[in-house]
Amino acid sequence: MSQPLLVRDAESDKAYVRTADPNELPTLARLLRRAFINDPMMNYIANLEEPLSNDTETPGRRNLEDFQRMVLTAAMYSGGRITVVVIPKLSDDDATVYQDKIVAVAIWMPPHIRIGLNHPWTLLRSGLLRTVWRSGWTGARRAGFEYPNQVEKVFTEIYKRRGPNETEHDAWYLQIIATDPEEQGKGYMSRLVREAFAHAPDDVTFVLEATTPKSRDQYAHLGFQPEGPIPIGKGYADINGYRTSGEDATGFDLYAMVKWKDLGNDD
Repeated sequence: MSQPLLVRDAESDKAYVRTADPNELPTLARLLRRAFINDPMMNYIANLEEPLSNDTETPGRRNLEDFQRMVLTAAMYSGGRITVVVIPKLSDDDATVYQDKIVAVAIWMPPHIRIGLNHPWTLLRSGLLRTVWRSGWTGARRAGFEYPNQVEKVFTEIYKRRGPNETEHDAWYLQIIATDPEEQGKGYMSRLVREAFAHAPDDVTFVLEATTPKSRDQYAHLGFQPEGPIPIGKGYADINGYRTSGEDATGFDLYAMVKWKDLGNDD
């Protein structure tokens, strides 16, 4: 059983950060599905033509949740660090017992540990075949080849320009982070990020890709520098990641962001 970490403050009554327990992965997958239901990158991977809804059960919605569960499972098998913000809540069955309500989650991959096709056994154990079967080859190609290759290309250029004698694989990588839509605006994402800064050694860099301008600006507030766009889907998707063609197929940008270790961890 995971133990609470000593990260409590006055942002929200009683909420705290701890590491996730393996039996919580289904709950976390639902949270991520709810949070990323209309995310451009998720739309593009799923090759969607129109938005999904958290209010309507569809194959596309189930596929998104399955994909998130695969990522969570692969992260746990790989040695990733999954943290959650929880609020103690009285049990519906027993008013004397508190249960944790999970309101936010983050997946942090340590230096030199990543989820990818270079670790096929981990992905197979995590449900890769089921995900590919349901989502199709297009989604698998985009998630497994196009997306990581574009990210790698841009970060290689960033590090070459910056000049450190290392690569983005030497950094902590924020695989994904999300707050339940009903709990947004309460500082939970910031709390997860600051806890990660406190957990890691001082002489380490953090990297991530923001998928929207809004999240890019939130990360900038936490000390991440926007280092360049990562173009995705030109000729195949619109600005929101939905499948289209012609003039509307502009694609969209992710945003490569870095919190360089020589800038310290002060916010």
